[in-house]
Amino acid sequence: MTRRYLKGILLILFAGSFALLLWYTLLSRIGTDAREVYMPFWSFKEIFKGNFYVLRENIYNVVLFIPIGLFFAGVLHFSWRPTLLFSFMISFVIETCQWLLWLGSFEFDDLFNNTLGALIGALLVYLTPIGPFLKREISRIDLLAILALSLVFLLVPLGGQWKQTRAMKRFAAINNAADGRENLLIPEGVDGNVGNANVYVTYLSDGSIQIEGNSDHADWKVIAKDTFPAGTYVLTGFSSAPEDGFDIDIEMLDKQQRKYFHFATLNSSDDLVFRLETKSRLRFLVGVHSDANGSVNFRPKLYREETDLV
Repeated sequence: MTRRYLKGILLILFAGSFALLLWYTLLSRIGTDAREVYMPFWSFKEIFKGNFYVLRENIYNVVLFIPIGLFFAGVLHFSWRPTLLFSFMISFVIETCQWLLWLGSFEFDDLFNNTLGALIGALLVYLTPIGPFLKREISRIDLLAILALSLVFLLVPLGGQWKQTRAMKRFAAINNAADGRENLLIPEGVDGNVGNANVYVTYLSDGSIQIEGNSDHADWKVIAKDTFPAGTYVLTGFSSAPEDGFDIDIEMLDKQQRKYFHFATLNSSDDLVFRLETKSRLRFLVGVHSDANGSVNFRPKLYREETDLV
């Protein structure tokens, strides 16, 4: 393999890693979850309790920033101090954007893990043959190529996200009312388990959602999030009473406390009528009780009363 091909591979790897970092931390997020500030080392306490999900997240945050350390130390030829400083600043900006834009929580542990990843990348440059190789093969002139490739890589998932949003709008339109009222409940459209419960949610082509499985503990899965103006709304979707331990919960965002609170529950075939006094952020969840067992079909329908459309 010639040096030219090796250089091309390196440019692609750097661009792909930077695109993945932006996508994973910011661009792939919906932006309607409640946000919190987590104090230092909370995740490590969870790991010692046996929470392997948190361990996996910490590993992701370390690995994501290894290319950042390689880039600053190997391509820009920074010493370890400015490498760690700039890596910390990038992580801080990401965490701040997640918090300010309601894309997630601000976690001090993420700052630590990201900076640790950058340190590992820098050490690979300083202590292994990777350093001389990067300094020899990639120059600062190649930065534009890395930037251009990163943008190209981001267009692929962004295009997929746009396509998914359009598909879910068509999915919701299947359940528009015969009298012309528009179904306002546009689901996220992601099949998957309800939390850690052995209950699976599947979006069907007829505009309904299949909820099936069993669980020995209560859990939930968000299926839709949106902001709605003041008015009276009707939520329906169960053709019969879901007597198998499933329901649809509505939670409202309290912006002052930055948390969602339970607002209403649909657990029968009857219409659920509720009123919003002000513009409100709501999220709709599949609720699973501790004794859930069986299968239920839910056709998500949310209509605004005609009297409020004038």
